[in-house]
Amino acid sequence: MSDDDTESATTSTPSKSKKSRKSSQSSPEKHSPTKEDRVKDYYELPLAKVRAIMRTAPDVHNIGEEGLFAMAKAAELFIAKLAQGANNESKGKQVKYNDLATFVNNSDDLEYMHDILPKTVKYRDVKHLVEQQIEKDRLHCRTPNTRIPNSD
Repeated sequence: MSDDDTESATTSTPSKSKKSRKSSQSSPEKHSPTKEDRVKDYYELPLAKVRAIMRTAPDVHNIGEEGLFAMAKAAELFIAKLAQGANNESKGKQVKYNDLATFVNNSDDLEYMHDILPKTVKYRDVKHLVEQQIEKDRLHCRTPNTRIPNSD
């Protein structure tokens, strides 16, 4: 036997034992999991969607795996904070938009989101405010007989 034959004989033995160990395990997977498959259990958001959102930023060109995983986890934690806070504001079994808006508007650390999630206003309230503003403007305007000088 040559040296090459002994090497192939010795290397084939361990691979057979690995195969037998895999077959003795009760895992239904037939292929070895990729790195993304292994970390998939730690993330709820689809990493492809997080990557697509990150690519919308004009200054982002390359996204590393670690950065992608960190952003996905940060987004999940942020969503969980919003959901938990809105749930605490909720009076019923369902979380509604106003619950989320109330939580955001009452949180000092979420001040940057006040314009993104404003409280809803009923139409009749807006209509009343507009009517008040029109009446106020009408009272402060000049009478129709008063001429406004030209700015020539």
